[in-house]
Amino acid sequence: MMSWATLSVFVPTFLFVSLTPGMCMTLAMVLGMTQGVKRTLWMMMGELLGVGLVAAAAGAGWLH
Repeated sequence: MMSWATLSVFVPTFLFVSLTPGMCMTLAMVLGMTQGVKRTLWMMMGELLGVGLVAAAAGAGWLH
């Protein structure tokens, strides 16, 4: 179990990061508005593939 001091910093940080859009979501929104949803799907699939690869590598212990 985390200490109260750690939890009091972790929870607000987690909520802030979870509720704000990151670079990829901002890029997807801008491309969707300027290029159209169909053309933006390719970028979004690439982003999902990249995030999936990083998550798999981290889960497998390849990233330290």
